[in-house]
Amino acid sequence: MKQAKLFKRALLKVIKKYQPSYHQLQNIMKDIRAELENEPWYQKPKSNRKIPQMPSTDQLKAFFKAFDNFKDPQYKLWARLIYDTQVRVHEMVNILVNEVNLADHKILIHGKGKKDRVVLFSPEIAELLKLHIKNNPENIFLFQNKDGKPFTTRRVQQVFKKARERAGIEIRISPHSGRHTGLTHLTKKAFIPIMEQSGHANSDSLRIYQHLSTDQFQPEFNAAMQEFWQKVM
Repeated sequence: MKQAKLFKRALLKVIKKYQPSYHQLQNIMKDIRAELENEPWYQKPKSNRKIPQMPSTDQLKAFFKAFDNFKDPQYKLWARLIYDTQVRVHEMVNILVNEVNLADHKILIHGKGKKDRVVLFSPEIAELLKLHIKNNPENIFLFQNKDGKPFTTRRVQQVFKKARERAGIEIRISPHSGRHTGLTHLTKKAFIPIMEQSGHANSDSLRIYQHLSTDQFQPEFNAAMQEFWQKVM
C-alpha cells in the first residue's frame, strides 16, 4: 500500500511537470499498458464480461403485453424499436424524425465518437413508426415529451423496469438487454452485416454472440425479425 502511494505521488509529479492534455494522457497510458503486457510479472486483469441472461419467448410475450397498460403509446414503440433495430438507448432518444426513412426502412443513428451508421427496421415496425410520426406532426425528435424535449435514457430504463415488474418477470430486462436479445436472434440466423447494425467497434465485440459469416442484407434482416415478432407478439 505504501509503495502504491509513493508511485502515485511520483506519477502525479511528472504529470504536473509536463502537463499533458487529457487525450494525450489517455494515449500514454494505453501505450504503457501495451508495453507492460510483454513483461512476465505484469498480470493483465481478466475480463468479467458475461453473456446476458436471455428471457424466454413466454417472458418476452408477457413483457410486451405489459406495455398495453401504459397510457403513453410511445412506450411500447420504444421497446419494439430497441429489439428490432438493436440501437442503444441513448441513440434511440436522440433520433430525429427527419432521420427516419420510412420508404427504405432505415434510420440514421449518431453513435459515440461521431460514428454514425444506418440501421434497418422491419416492416412490422415500419407501420408503427409511420402511425407514430403521423400522430405527432410537430415532433422534431422521434420521441419527445410535452415540453418538446427528447426523453432521457433514465426515463426509458424506468419504463422497461415497470413493464418487467408488471409482467412478473424476475430476470433483468432493460433497454441494453433488449439490444442483446435482438442481436442474439440475428446471429442465430447468421445475419451479417451485424457489425453495421449493432455499431460495435470491431469483431471481437461480437464474440459474445457467435462467429458469423457475410451474406445478404435487408431481405435476411426482414425475415429474421419477422420470425422474432411472430414468436413474441
